[in-house]
Amino acid sequence: MKRHLFFIVYLLVTVSLPSHAQPPKYVYAFDAEAVPVAYTFRDLSHSEVVDSVRYRILYEFTAPDATPEQLRDRMTLDVGMRYANYYSHAERHVDSLCTAREGVAPNTVNPYSGREQILIDRTKGRAICCNRTPFALSTVFVYEDAEVPEWELTHLRDTIAGYSCHAAETTFRGRRWRAWFSTEIPIGLGPWKLRGLPGLILGAEDAEGMFRWRCVGVTRSRAAIRRYDWPRVRITRDKWRMMERNIFKNPCAYAASLNIMLRRYVDDRSEPVEAAEIPWHPLELE
Repeated sequence: MKRHLFFIVYLLVTVSLPSHAQPPKYVYAFDAEAVPVAYTFRDLSHSEVVDSVRYRILYEFTAPDATPEQLRDRMTLDVGMRYANYYSHAERHVDSLCTAREGVAPNTVNPYSGREQILIDRTKGRAICCNRTPFALSTVFVYEDAEVPEWELTHLRDTIAGYSCHAAETTFRGRRWRAWFSTEIPIGLGPWKLRGLPGLILGAEDAEGMFRWRCVGVTRSRAAIRRYDWPRVRITRDKWRMMERNIFKNPCAYAASLNIMLRRYVDDRSEPVEAAEIPWHPLELE
């Protein structure tokens, strides 16, 4: 069985090298067969309040892992009158601790959810997708239309979090999806980029069973919806998809471009990683 990550060392290198050789500034060391994905924290101290929360929806989210197990995360959807904000509860918690200087370290959470926060302007039908990049402080911002999938209603029924739900299906961004929505909460939103049904989406899964959201609670809240001021790079969605693919397919080259050396611990010693590939199953295939 593949081993999980045991620890991460993220430190300045102090070894002496010849003057003509540029040493790596950082070392990223791990004890795992596959290169773990690590995202640095985001500073939450600088932000702008853009709306207030009316509904807060919590989802249990599962996604593929490099092992036969599944990665699990708690995702949050905050819905206001004008804005909606989708983000990882685990990432936000770590960001809060690090911002308060209770500890600064790379995060190793679900790479399919924690890396992306989606802020939707409901009045303009626009979405700002904030994508974290491994090992780096910069955040890639992708501005896109909040595309509405073309749904096909079915006769399937279910009860999720105490709400009666109907099912609908669609093909969206290269995957086939089934979503469970409740007209008891007449909000046409849902987890991630799934939206456009006559009720709140409380559950969803793809046809291959790789990704799954299941609502575990709907509450009222008076919290603020904020737009955070992070170091950013703004690119198109097509360019981001290509960039993300290259990061996962060739993490060694990507790390080297950031002046980082990847090292793997083997038999109580570390050795450089010359070539590697991070298991990658993107939510969006096209």
